[in-house]
Amino acid sequence: MSGARALPGLQVLACQTAVPPVASPGGRDAHLKNLGARVSRELSNRRADLVVLPELSSIDYSRRAFNQLEALSESLDGPSFKVWRAIAREHATHIAYSFPRRAERGFRISLAVVAPSGNLLGHYDK
Repeated sequence: MSGARALPGLQVLACQTAVPPVASPGGRDAHLKNLGARVSRELSNRRADLVVLPELSSIDYSRRAFNQLEALSESLDGPSFKVWRAIAREHATHIAYSFPRRAERGFRISLAVVAPSGNLLGHYDK
């Protein structure tokens, strides 16, 4: 995890993290649980208005994972949202996270932002 950065009126926690090889939904969910616990511990020690996670932080960025997108992709209210919603509520912060999303025409790498209320503020598809 990188430290919080002071911007005028905004505290940002920028996270760098290693993502283990993920080949199944169970592996993804275990990784999300561990990453969520690490972010939550970090937020227990410092306040942040916004937590920013790396692109595609829910699965590893690999050919093997991309070959498993049928199983590993999520909906907007899927496992990633549930983990980050709980942490956003607990620590009264915004969280920007990225995950593979099922779309009408295939798969997208999506960036989503959840508010301290737990509401999804929006998403962007790459």
